[in-house]
Amino acid sequence: MDVQTGLILGNSITLHSPCSYWWGSWGMAASSAEHDFVHILANMQDKCPPPVRQLRIFNFYQWEVMAYDRAETLSLLENVLSSPADFVVLQLGENIADTTTLAADLEELLHHLMSRLHPKKLLVLGNFWANETVDNIKQAACKAAGATYISLKDLQTPEFMAGLHTIVQDADGTPHEILHAGVARHPGDAAMKEIARRINDALAANE
Repeated sequence: MDVQTGLILGNSITLHSPCSYWWGSWGMAASSAEHDFVHILANMQDKCPPPVRQLRIFNFYQWEVMAYDRAETLSLLENVLSSPADFVVLQLGENIADTTTLAADLEELLHHLMSRLHPKKLLVLGNFWANETVDNIKQAACKAAGATYISLKDLQTPEFMAGLHTIVQDADGTPHEILHAGVARHPGDAAMKEIARRINDALAANE
């Protein structure tokens, strides 16, 4: 059976370490590790024979917020770009405030990933938190780079967010209540499952 290797670059939706208001090392607001989109994607069985996916994940939040010189953050990717990847998923944008140079910066990032890894597929997720400007820039950059854009526009509603007072578990299974408004805005389990499904469909397309 062939093994597909993948790289996912994201923000806290992809991976967040434990802190005073969050208790796991996985996608923030998922009720447990197996319910974040990365773990769901890794376990999806979509074809016969089903793919076995080995995923590397990296929180690349710095790229979002360093609008004055996003190119400087590319050196942070050296370790994760040292091994091949059949596909790359880019889940970034929710923390972008300054879009002055975003179009050029995103095209540079996509070119960097393509030239270093030569993946069979490069997928870019739309924003989970509504931002039409950022999403339009993402779509244009994907068209220029030959990448695939995956819209999340229909998930940008409160019912797909985890919400305050939702109970989540830490790595030991101990329950915790979400009381932080920022955490509550992250994807709940239903949204995480749908994000994984859309990535899986894009990976399976034309195979």
